[in-house]
Amino acid sequence: MINVWEHQPAPAIGGGPVYTPINIPILAGGVTEVIYCPFNRDLWIQAVIKGMVSGESVTGYIEGSLDGTNFGAIQPTRPYPDVNNISVNGSYLFYYHGAIPPYIRLRGFASTIPNTEATIVLYAYIGQMN
Repeated sequence: MINVWEHQPAPAIGGGPVYTPINIPILAGGVTEVIYCPFNRDLWIQAVIKGMVSGESVTGYIEGSLDGTNFGAIQPTRPYPDVNNISVNGSYLFYYHGAIPPYIRLRGFASTIPNTEATIVLYAYIGQMN
């Protein structure tokens, strides 16, 4: 588990929120490690996709949980582009505004073509409350 509350820097006194990039590796089974982020308000997920070929796409879901056990898909505040179907190489940013669940994970970020040359790199940016 990636524990944002314990291991990420807190905002400077009198300053705004601190946004710290967190690498999110995709584990066996296509699920990422869980990010524990209590008392946080904003979440950005960045997916960097390279090496896709014509007709290929990347799918994936962002899930949240209140108890760290039961996860369900959550929708971005700004749902463009569609997080569930990326069909062009590039960098995609998905934004979640307001209170977010204390547990976050990503599921199924994979290419639709087996044994592809495509690479998928995932990052999270979490705004901590002052």
